[in-house]
Formats: sequence, structure tokens, C-alpha cells
Amino acid sequence: MRRAILVAFLLAMALVPQVNASGGVIETISISGDGEIGEGPISLNITMTGVGGASSASVNWNVTLTDENGSIIDYDNGNVLVNDGSYSYVETTVGNAPLGYSNLSIVITGDVGTPGQGQYTNYSTIIQRLRPLEISVAEPTINPVDENGNPTGNFTVNDGDYAKIEVPIINSGDVPWNGSLNLSLDSIELGEQSVNISGDSTEIVSFTTQQLTEGIHFVNVSLNGTQDSDSSDDTFQSTFLVGPPPLPEIQLNLERITQPAPGNAMEWVLHANNTGESDFSGVLLCSIDGVEFFSNQVNISTGGYSNYTVSTNSKPGQVVCTTSGARTSSTTNATDSVQMISAIFVGAGHSTPSILGGPWHAGDDITLSLLLRNEGDAIGIAHLEIEIAGVTQDGPIISLDSGKAGEVSHSFSVASSGDKLVNWSIVSEDGVVDSNLSGSISIPVLDSQVIVFEIESVDVEDEGVLISWSAELSEGKDRLVYLKFGAIQDGLKSDAIVEERLLLPGITYGDVNIGFQDGQEVYIDLAEIEWTIGFSSFTDDEAQMPSFEINPQITVNPNTQPRVPSAGSKVTVYYTLTNIATGSVPQGQIVVTDASGEILGSDTSPEVISGSIDHSTVVNWPDGENVKISVTWYVGGKSVSDDVLVNSEKVESEDEGFEIPWGGILGGLALGMVVIFAVRIKNSPAREKKEKTSKSTKASTSKEEKIEVACPTCDRRLRVPNTYTGAVRCPECETKFDVEAKVETPAPEEKQQQEEKPKPSQDLFSSSDNDILGCPKCTRKLKVPYDKRPAKARCPACSTIFEARKG
Repeated sequence: MRRAILVAFLLAMALVPQVNASGGVIETISISGDGEIGEGPISLNITMTGVGGASSASVNWNVTLTDENGSIIDYDNGNVLVNDGSYSYVETTVGNAPLGYSNLSIVITGDVGTPGQGQYTNYSTIIQRLRPLEISVAEPTINPVDENGNPTGNFTVNDGDYAKIEVPIINSGDVPWNGSLNLSLDSIELGEQSVNISGDSTEIVSFTTQQLTEGIHFVNVSLNGTQDSDSSDDTFQSTFLVGPPPLPEIQLNLERITQPAPGNAMEWVLHANNTGESDFSGVLLCSIDGVEFFSNQVNISTGGYSNYTVSTNSKPGQVVCTTSGARTSSTTNATDSVQMISAIFVGAGHSTPSILGGPWHAGDDITLSLLLRNEGDAIGIAHLEIEIAGVTQDGPIISLDSGKAGEVSHSFSVASSGDKLVNWSIVSEDGVVDSNLSGSISIPVLDSQVIVFEIESVDVEDEGVLISWSAELSEGKDRLVYLKFGAIQDGLKSDAIVEERLLLPGITYGDVNIGFQDGQEVYIDLAEIEWTIGFSSFTDDEAQMPSFEINPQITVNPNTQPRVPSAGSKVTVYYTLTNIATGSVPQGQIVVTDASGEILGSDTSPEVISGSIDHSTVVNWPDGENVKISVTWYVGGKSVSDDVLVNSEKVESEDEGFEIPWGGILGGLALGMVVIFAVRIKNSPAREKKEKTSKSTKASTSKEEKIEVACPTCDRRLRVPNTYTGAVRCPECETKFDVEAKVETPAPEEKQQQEEKPKPSQDLFSSSDNDILGCPKCTRKLKVPYDKRPAKARCPACSTIFEARKG
């Protein structure tokens, strides 16, 4: 009772609807003991895993083995914790499984997840335990047959009959048996036959005897091979009785109804009488000069009489009617000799057909042709008949007047290679055929030609996608084919471009442009025209569609010509045009703008076939100290741009970033004059002229020198005169702040030159994976060749010296 309740609970749990959830599922199940001989246990190895992010999911497992009636044989259950992405293993054994079939079910409950492809939450299968081998021989059945093994229609075996002995071999177990069966008739072995019989089945093994005589005959049957537990039923002995032969006796007679005339049919009445001891069930046949023109299945009872109408086209020859298909004690044939004026066909020059169209491969058309002449006195018709491998084929009929010649032919093919024997003959329904117009011909047929059709390369040209192909045809004949080319998009082939081509043996190369088609792949197909392709041929191929999309990229060089531009001057901006896709980039448009979007210049970009090219555009330089230049490349419906910040000479004005208080400037000038006066008094008269020139130059330099100051809000660097003291305004964030003039005491010339040399910072460096990198102090972009790094670099904007390293 408890087991029945458990089974009901498991079935109910299996029917509960499942939703997507995390938990455990059955990943794989390995079963041992299924398909083995005899009763025995069933061992299971169950692999479980977690799904849906399961963590320490508690899964209850239940294994139940039931018989064919649903009764529980054995069961087992347990619990396992599973996690998502990891496996837990359960091993258990149930049994014993009985002989025959039983049902095994596995159900998991608890924290059960939603199973994916190939996963389970419940699983069932059928277990089979094989019955041991049980082989035996049953009583043979004996039936009368004729010399061809066909039944005679009699209920008993009679004298003169042949017998077919059928021996049943019975395998009552589930294990296949392989062996042999021996049968002897009257102590004479009829041979040994191999027997391969599967489990739980019966096989009939047949033996045909020689012609039997009246009397009792003895049959002995024995099995040879693996024995079962009971060998008493591996042999069998029996006897059967052969009675006297009751046979029909047929008498045939022909009665001519119409007389022969060229072009007309002749008719006869065929009389058949059975005077034998048994019914006749067979075939009546009539032929003229060996060519059959009448065949009819008949049944004539003992003492019976039947009439049949037979006819054929009028032609001279000997007509013979007889019986076939049934044994008779005797048959009296019916005959008639026909004499008339008719066509007479002979070979015109040759009496053997010519073989046309060689060499021949399997599947090719083979044509036999023969020239005939009608040497008779009347018009007649004839055709070529062939027989190959038991199959008869007739060629087209021709009609020849008396004294005329014509060609008879027939085309056929064979599916396999080798030397083929073809029997041929000339057949005429209304004329006489020369006895030499028949015979046999051996035709050598080669293997079908093999062809390999492949894609050599796929390229993109200006007109579209170019597919280069090769077709290798094995030795033999020239072949006509259809070649098809196209694109594949999402697994669907586009309409093909079809080309008809004659291929010569060897390798043929070609190419075809399919234009610009959408798709991920290109394909080629080959179809033969009226010939058969050999095994191991390759008639189609696919390849990746090359990308003919463009992917432009522009990189602006921070170095201009001149290096430090000034407002209103003509400046050359350098940049690199690159296509990182495989297609060629057509001509486009280059537009150079400043930070406000004002166009400074434009140019036509050249075509980029592959890789990258350097180009430049001359622009009118705008006002500003640090000018942001944007270069935009418009090409192929796309646009890309790059920016660069260029340090340039600025024309100071009230609108450019700061206001100059004149009081401060005058004060600074007065202070400068005092300093200069003091220096002149200090210097000796001998050096006055030299110092005057030097200091005049230095004073001018000091007056014109600009220094960098940083905006305290946005860190934007502004260049202001070193003699200026007062407020400035940041053009970036509009913040106003104060600066003070910096006047340095003049130093000796040699010392000043040493101090003017910029010293590299030991701690500053910058790196990148290309030729362009940024200044570590002011982030200005500059170009340092990648292959020359590590190297020292000087920023043109802030004069910082740093180390350029490889990224």
C-alpha cells in the first residue's frame, strides 16, 4: 500500500506545471544492467546540476522500478544539494529486473529548476532483461515444385515432381543465434545453409530436392552451432510419401483464318485439348522463326477443349505453337509454314553494328547503329533490339522500300562501369531478316568523370564582388555544365548568375562579377548537362563575403606649417586618412573648422585604395592663443573628424581674454627704467658699449616675453606679458583673476644662456600605442614616431620636456 501511495505521489508531482525557476535538474543518466541476459539488478549513475542561479538547492530524487503491470519491483530515494554551474552525482541500484520488460522512472522534487535542452526533472525508460538462448527445429513442410522451383499446383508430391522442404527454426529466447542447418534426404546431404536468427523469432530455411520417384523418403535435419540448455530439440527426423504422377497431356492444332499479304495481318485459331490425368495451368506460346508473337496464360481442365485466336503481321517463316510454365506428360505442338512475297533485310556493307559516342563513361549514352538494305520484293519495317543484363530494349522502327537502304539505331546507357555484354538483333514484323543480323558486343564502360568545383578567391572591385573559381575535370570527354554564382544572406541563396560552359579535362579557371550583393557568404554551384557526375565530385562551394563597406578614420597631425601660426595667415594643416575596412574609399570632402564651427578651409580627399595616406589642407588661421582645429572627412555617406589644439601667436586685444589697466603698465615701465639705469651705473665704461647692446636686446626680449598662467577654476593656461600686473579673464570659463608682473634681474650672458635651456623633468613621461601622444603637463597632442621610442620630447605649447614611451 505504501509503495502504491509513493508511486501516485511521484506521478502527481510529475504533472505539476513548471515555470522558469532556479533549482536542480537532471543533466545525464547512465544505466547499467539493461539488455543483459537473465534477471539482475539495474545500476544508475545520475548527474544533477543547478540552473537559474541555484545555490545549495535541495533536490529530492526518487527511483522506481515497476513490472509491465505497474507493480513496484524496487525503489530508492535520497536528497542532494546542487549549485548552478556545478555537478552532483547520485549512484544507486534497484532490482532485480525480471526477464522481459520492466519500467524505470526517475523523478526529482523539492528545489527543482526549469530544465533546458537535454535536461530532465522526470525521466522514464524501458528496461529489458534478455531471456537465455532457446533454439529448436520444428517439423518440416514438404510441397511439390517443378524443375524451376515453382509450385505445381498439386496437393501431393507425385512421381517426377521436385520437392521443396521448408524447415522452421525457432528461437524462443532473446539472444540471437548464428549457426547452420544440415538436411539429408535418403542419407544424401542436400547441403548446409547458414542461419542467422534474432531473438524471439522464427526463420524458415528451404531446400529443393532432385526429381523424386514414387515411394517413401527419409528426411534428417540437425542444427550446428551454439547449443542451449536443451539439445533434444536441435534435430528432427521425418518421412514423406511420393505418389504416382498425374499430369496433363496437351494436343495443339493451328487453323489458318486469313492468308498472308504484305502489310496485312495473318490470323489462326489455336485448338488446345487436354487428354491427361490432371488440369493444365500454364502458358500457350506461338512464334515465327523463333520470334514470339503470342503468349497467353490458360487453364484447361482434364478432358477440356479450348480455342484461341492468334495473329501477327504477314511475313514468311515457320509458325510453331507449344506449351510452357507447366509440366505435361506430353505436348503436341501446332505448326504452319508461311510463304509469301515480303521484305528481306540484310546488312548493307557490315553485319555488325557500329558503336558511336566513345569513349563511354557510366551514365553516358551509347549508340549502336547498323545500315540495312531491303532486298525483298515488298516494303517492310525493321528495328534494332538489344538485351543487356536481362533487360530488352527496342530502337525506333524504320520503313524501307524494296531495294532501299536505311539506318537502324538505338541509344542506351548503363549506370556502372566495366565491360558490358550487349546482345543485339534486327527484328522485322513483316519481313525476313538475314540470320547474320544478330550477335553480341562487349562495350568497355569507364567510371563516371569526377569534377571538383571550388572557389579560389573572392575580391572586391569597383564593379562589385569578383569570384575567382576553378573546375577540375578528370580524364575523359569534354563536358557541358551550368555554372551558378550568387550570395547567401541569412542562410538563403540569392538568384544565381548562370553560365553555360564546356569544360575540358584538366583544370579550368575563371571568374565572374556578381555585383554588390547583400549577404554573409558567396556560393557557386555546378549542374551537369546530359551526363552523370562521378562519385567523390564536389559541385558546390561557399566562401566568406568580403566586406565592401568603408570605415574611414582621420588623424590630425598637431604640427602645422608654419609651426606656430599667426592669426590671418595661410597655414597648412596635415592629417592622415585611413580606411580600416576592406573596401576602397572613394573621393570625399575635407572641411576644417575652428571651435566655433566657422569653416577655415575645405579640400577634396583622394581615393584610398588600402591602408592610409597623408594629406593636407591650407586654411586661413583664426585669432587665438590655443586654437582648436576640427578636421572632418565626409565620404561614402559617412563623416569622421578629429580635433587638435594648436599653440599660435595671439594678437592681444581687450576682447581676447583679459583687460589691461594702463596704470599698472605705466608703473611697470617706470620700474623697468629704474632697474636699467642702476645696471648701467654698475657696469664699467670699457664694457658699456657691449653691455648696452646686450641689455637693449634683453630688455626688448623681456618686454616681448609672455608667460603662462593657469586659470584657478578650469586650469586653462593663458599667455600674458611678463610685465603685466592686473586682472585677466579666462576665455574658457569667464573667471577673472589677478596676475603680477615678473621682472628678473639681468644675469651675465653665459649664465643666462644656461638658464634658458629647458631641463627635462625626470618624473614626467607619456605613452601611447601609435605615433600620437599627449603632453603629461598640458595634454597637448604631439607626434613622436612610435618606432623611435623611448625618446625625449618637448611640448611646443608649454615647453615641457618629457620621455615618450611605447604603450
